[in-house]
Amino acid sequence: MRPVRRRSQPSLPAVAGMSERTERLLGVVRRFPGRRVLVVADLVADEFIYGRVQRVSREAPVLILQYDGTDVRLGGGANAVHNIHTLSGRAIPVGVVGRDEHGARLRELLHEKTIATGRVFTEPRYVTPVKTRVLAAASDVSRSMRTTCCFAEWRPPASTRVLTGVT
Repeated sequence: MRPVRRRSQPSLPAVAGMSERTERLLGVVRRFPGRRVLVVADLVADEFIYGRVQRVSREAPVLILQYDGTDVRLGGGANAVHNIHTLSGRAIPVGVVGRDEHGARLRELLHEKTIATGRVFTEPRYVTPVKTRVLAAASDVSRSMRTTCCFAEWRPPASTRVLTGVT
C-alpha cells in the first residue's frame, strides 16, 4: 500500500499564466478578512426536498418519490452574506423576512453562522421567499418559487425599515 501524498493548499499566490481577471479576483479575496460588507438584498430560503424515485404515476407522466428529508439553506442575498462570512469578511445583511417558518429559519441559520441580524427586519404581512428544489438521485426533479404576491401591503413599512438599516 502506497502512502497517500497530500497536496499542500496554496495560499492564493499569483501563478504563472494566471489571467489578469483571476489575479484581480484573488486580490479581492485576500482583502476580505475583517472587511465590513453591507448586503442589501432579498433574503431567500433555499429548500431542498430529497427523495428516491419509486415509480411513474399511472395518471400522468410524473415521478412518484419516496420522501427522504428536507434541508433549508441560506439563499439569494442570504447566500451572498454567508459567502462573505466564509471569506472572513464581516457581512452586514439588510433585508426583510416574514413572520413565518422560513423567516425564522433564515434568522436561525444566520445566528448559527454568527452573522448579525440586527438589520434583518421581520414584516408580519410579508412572506419569506422560498426556492424549493425537489431532488432524486442527485438530479433536479422540479423547482418552485414562493414569494409575496401583494407587495403594496408590506412595501412602505418594510422599505422604511430597510433604508433606516442602511444609514
